[in-house]
Amino acid sequence: MKFSVSDITQKVKEAEKRINEYKRETAVEFSPYLSEKGECNVYLKLENQQLTGSFKIRGALNKILSLPKDKFVITASTGNHGLAVAHALNITKGSGIIYLPETTAKTKVKALLKTNAEIVFQGNDSQETEVYARNVARKEGKEFISPYNDIEIIGGQGTIAAELIKQIDKIDVLLVSVGGGGLIAGIAGYLKSINPDVEIIGCFPENSPVMYKSIKQGKIVEMISKPTLSDGTAGGIEPNAITLNCAKSLLMIVSLLLRKKSQALLEL
Repeated sequence: MKFSVSDITQKVKEAEKRINEYKRETAVEFSPYLSEKGECNVYLKLENQQLTGSFKIRGALNKILSLPKDKFVITASTGNHGLAVAHALNITKGSGIIYLPETTAKTKVKALLKTNAEIVFQGNDSQETEVYARNVARKEGKEFISPYNDIEIIGGQGTIAAELIKQIDKIDVLLVSVGGGGLIAGIAGYLKSINPDVEIIGCFPENSPVMYKSIKQGKIVEMISKPTLSDGTAGGIEPNAITLNCAKSLLMIVSLLLRKKSQALLEL
């Protein structure tokens, strides 16, 4: 399935209305240090100020608020997406299970244990855990909440772009971290509809450039991710993920993903 710029833009607009009262409009701050280093004006979008500490709450809220209130959900996460789903379930008074890899950072596990969500550890890699959780959801007829492979998730993450265009007069280049691709698909799709000339640069952890390799080969590739501090953007991508097709349909937007210089990590 492929989604165009207009499809993603519409989903972002719908997400804005749906989640606005439940999420924060995070600050944008000028960085003197990075501006001096880059010889340009550099601004940081502080998604660490978001309710659960990351942008993931946007997509999780949008997806869960689009479901019937009594819907039982299942998800898999290395932590940030799981926290977002748990928070969204608290808001909607919903219920679900969050599957985590055994290797999930202790700080994220501690935070999840403070929520009302049920937590189950399964596997040692995010892709392995995700495949297992998805199979459970399919067998039991439950709703699986993907961290990236869902147009409602993409629409929710794209609300970052809707905020940015109100906070910064002109954006020439935007650097976005890339894991499964939901964040960059939402941001790129929306921003390009507003400013066709903006350059979107995807940033990967050097030890887990799965989407980079997948775009380069034109298909989802399987590869073993090495340890990385960027655990939130590490791990595999499920087969037939719509985010790869989003990247293909937005090729002019994300072609810079293929430049080796963009394999560094810059958290948005």
